[in-house]
Amino acid sequence: MDAEPVNYVTAQIAMAPYYLEGVAAVGTVFAGAIYRLWQRVDHDHKITKVELQKCLDEHSLTKQEMSDIREELGFVRGRQDGIEDMSRNVLDTIARGTCAKSRITNPNND
Repeated sequence: MDAEPVNYVTAQIAMAPYYLEGVAAVGTVFAGAIYRLWQRVDHDHKITKVELQKCLDEHSLTKQEMSDIREELGFVRGRQDGIEDMSRNVLDTIARGTCAKSRITNPNND
């Protein structure tokens, strides 16, 4: 039972193709993983882009609605101011007329 001496250099040369296959397999797995991650990032980017466009469109509509509401509010405020001025004028006229009438009827009431 004499064992042949193992020549480590010969054993390493004999195993070299298997090491290369292992490294190639690991590289392939990493490349596939990177590719799948890139696809996911690209897919998420497309979805984010669509959602961003929706948000921008809604923002645009909201700005337009706010502009319309501001315009309407200005109109209503102006109308309210006009009504208040008219009411004051009517009350002043009535008050002047009442005072003038009371002076005519009761000249001694000063």
